[in-house]
Amino acid sequence: MTTVGISEISCELGQPVDAIEGWARYYNLDDGFLARMQRNDVCHFRNARGSLPRELCVAAVDNVLHKSARDLSSFGGTIHFHSLHSSAPLFGTSYRAFLRERGLPNSAFFISVSDQRCIGFHLALKIAQAQLEQYPTMGAILLFGGDVALDERQRNIDGLAIESDASSAAIVEHTDRCQILSTKIRTEGRFFEHDKPYDTRRYQITALKEIGQLIQNVLENSSVDIGELDAIITHNGNLDMWRRVFRAFGISESKHFRDNFASIGHTNCSDFPINLMALLEKAVLRDGAYVLVLTIAYGRSFGCTLIKI
Repeated sequence: MTTVGISEISCELGQPVDAIEGWARYYNLDDGFLARMQRNDVCHFRNARGSLPRELCVAAVDNVLHKSARDLSSFGGTIHFHSLHSSAPLFGTSYRAFLRERGLPNSAFFISVSDQRCIGFHLALKIAQAQLEQYPTMGAILLFGGDVALDERQRNIDGLAIESDASSAAIVEHTDRCQILSTKIRTEGRFFEHDKPYDTRRYQITALKEIGQLIQNVLENSSVDIGELDAIITHNGNLDMWRRVFRAFGISESKHFRDNFASIGHTNCSDFPINLMALLEKAVLRDGAYVLVLTIAYGRSFGCTLIKI
């Protein structure tokens, strides 16, 4: 089996603007859509350029290509991910022309995955790894996506103190860098419904059970003992939940990388690449270190990925 890993990562953050009306006008959406978004409080973008999330995604893609000193001409495909509910506009189709301009061949595949909330990057990694392992001669695969943050009233009071909008891009290919040893995801339900309350305690009990099972499966698949883990990355929030997970598995909380909890906060799908990039930039891990990435999402969705640095 060939070795598949993440060779490069780029992320973009922005500043808050109230952009819901601009969003609706941009996509020629009717008053009914605008009313639904206002009711659901999806009304804050973070965007340093004062434009829409698409521009953040374009910036992330351009930056990752610049860092890797190449265009898309040798790539085998692209996977676009985001966590918006299916009632929100999808951006996948509009990206095709942009990607072609950056050199993406007509023969390359294009996949857009959504409605997976915060586990979207895990899912994109799983798809990319499967493609590259099945087709060893395939070129690199570009992963990219972005998300909007929810209004304060819709944040999870159990642990999401800050939310930010962000985009991220990553190159997955045959490489020894950031090897993807195993990825497991599980989705028990659809995207949560904003207007319906949920039982926090029941959600925590379910989450602890499900994420615990994924951790066991990922470690067993990779023949790695939990004591061998060098660092744990989680989504930027729900600290109390993560502490419960660590206690259940006997993991030292000192291994938990949470530098971005207070500064960036939760960015939905992009927490994974943003935190991995930040951890790598600190250069505190040994060669061959094992990093476990954990994500719990609304809609009872769970993701777990083991990476070897």
